[in-house]
Amino acid sequence: MGISSNSYNRPVFHGGDIDAARCAYGGNASDWLDLSTGINPNAYSVPEISTQFWTSLPGTEQEEKLLSSARSYFGLPESYSITAAPGTQSILQILPLIAGGPQKVAIQSPTYAEHSNCWKLGGHEVYGSAKAPAEPADIAVLVNPNNPTGTLFNSDEINLWRTNWLKPDGLLIIDEAFMDVTPDKSAAASNDPENTLILKSFGKFFGLAGVRLGFVCGDPTWVSKIRSSLGPWAVSGVAAEVGSVAYADTHWHCSTRTQIANMSEKVAVLLSQSGGKVMGNAGLFLLAEFDEANAIFEHLCQNHILTRPFEYNSKWLRFGLPKDEEALNRLSKALKSLS
Repeated sequence: MGISSNSYNRPVFHGGDIDAARCAYGGNASDWLDLSTGINPNAYSVPEISTQFWTSLPGTEQEEKLLSSARSYFGLPESYSITAAPGTQSILQILPLIAGGPQKVAIQSPTYAEHSNCWKLGGHEVYGSAKAPAEPADIAVLVNPNNPTGTLFNSDEINLWRTNWLKPDGLLIIDEAFMDVTPDKSAAASNDPENTLILKSFGKFFGLAGVRLGFVCGDPTWVSKIRSSLGPWAVSGVAAEVGSVAYADTHWHCSTRTQIANMSEKVAVLLSQSGGKVMGNAGLFLLAEFDEANAIFEHLCQNHILTRPFEYNSKWLRFGLPKDEEALNRLSKALKSLS
């Protein structure tokens, strides 16, 4: 998406935009340590894919296998419907088109900007706030855990949110793109699916963003509308096969959650030692506040380390996880060399 500037004369990069960072600070792609996303740097090992999945359209049996594997992995109650999509971003694009309207949409903010962008492009009236709107909305969006703050909302908070933010028959959308690290906190365990949609991402936890696979779960009527809007063969046979295998690998799930917890704790300690205040930790990313965040961002870029700044808060930097101890030490050395 390129870079933009803000009032602090600092380039602001979309997460993962190494090409734009290279244009501004030089170096080859291999020179850069990308900490600007929340994608697991230690990806799931892609299984061997049969030629048939490359040469044939995905069939009903393969789709059912994927959805069954995903349903089990997410721990969805039977009352929840589920369908797959080519990434959750495609669901964000579709929802404003099928919601009717124009609708009043309340989005708990600050959060992932694409929620607001998509609803606005769809011609809807968007309220982005940390407080409930003056009037209940037709649709409310909650990102849990939130990106970039890492805030987790429990069931009581979600129910209060529904009461204060939504009309009685309003639609609640809960984006759980980063919930894989803490699956026991999912809203699916304690929320009735009626007028509720939960979005799930595959690529972040499994480190396979290029597979383009996501899911929407919840109210059967809404899920059916989304499935129809996606059209036939929305998810490739290759993506379906990779997802089915990965979701069934419980050993990898457990070991990866432990690995993520250990590395995120090390990053939290490092950021604190470097003068940062850790505002939130979602496992796959941490948000830190620095008085001199602009200088730190610039210094790290000069060392070919990309973090995620935010135009709306000049003191915030989001850090993804280093792949290993070598990458962690590189970040540590760069932070210590800041004069």
